[in-house]
Amino acid sequence: MLTCDPILTFFLCRRDISPSNILAAGGRGLLIDFHVSCQTGETDYGLPSADASYITGKPWYRAVSLRHPTATEGHSAATDLESLFHTLLHLASDGVAVRWKHAQGPYMENSKLSSMTDPETWRVNVKARCAPELHAVIQQLHDLFFPDGGPYVKDVSVDAFLDVLHSHMAG
Repeated sequence: MLTCDPILTFFLCRRDISPSNILAAGGRGLLIDFHVSCQTGETDYGLPSADASYITGKPWYRAVSLRHPTATEGHSAATDLESLFHTLLHLASDGVAVRWKHAQGPYMENSKLSSMTDPETWRVNVKARCAPELHAVIQQLHDLFFPDGGPYVKDVSVDAFLDVLHSHMAG
């Protein structure tokens, strides 16, 4: 089961969500390692502010909108959600769906983007490599960021992301 502490979504930006920063405990995944977290919004919580010049996180799981050197905005809740999506792809496939992981630099970024935006590549090389019981939730999460036939969506809301997850949780 995946849960998200709602208070964190209002002021905390993780900036480094990846499989190595998730601890499995009691059948749940716990997000750990907050050393590069920053605050968002106007309330001062004593954390660094989000800054477009300071892009962190493992590139294989980082949001497409944070591509170097074209990033014009810093980390946000939406970029964290996309990083969480790429991390879930890794976890749902034992790492084989994250096919761009073995590439470097701009080739890696382009491979990730084409894997997400080309419907055939997405279906055959990414989604099909995930556990079949997770295909529906993986597809719905994918469609939030990369709608079929539509442009890349970089500002997915926490509510939209959680709605997809909740719709697939066993009652």
